Amino acid sequence: FFFKQKTAYEMLRSLVGSEMCIRDSDWTKQQFEFEDSQETKVESKLFKPLDPMIELLDANSLDLMSMMSQGKYVEFFKETVEDWRDKLRRVDAVIGVWLKVQKNWKRLVNIFLGSDDILSLIHI
Repeated sequence: FFFKQKTAYEMLRSLVGSEMCIRDSDWTKQQFEFEDSQETKVESKLFKPLDPMIELLDANSLDLMSMMSQGKYVEFFKETVEDWRDKLRRVDAVIGVWLKVQKNWKRLVNIFLGSDDILSLIHI
């Protein structure tokens, strides 16, 4: 009994102290940044590359999978792991939707805002 508790405790400490750790501070620093689009005739803001955020998301997702594979020892902090898994899934979903919207916007912006005929119809 003592061995199992000690192992779970040591495992938690090693996960928190290692690179296999999700830190709130890493995510509170993340911001969506925008830049002027050079691809469209009209001025519009698009996301700057999201590579660092996507890399952090992928790394943290892999860390969670690794933690969940620890079997019975993950029970000690399972609620925290599941909470982070839900948060990361939401971040992934939001990024995916926004990138789809941006892709469609880049194709359609010139039609909607670059055409005088359409602008007169929507009264902008």
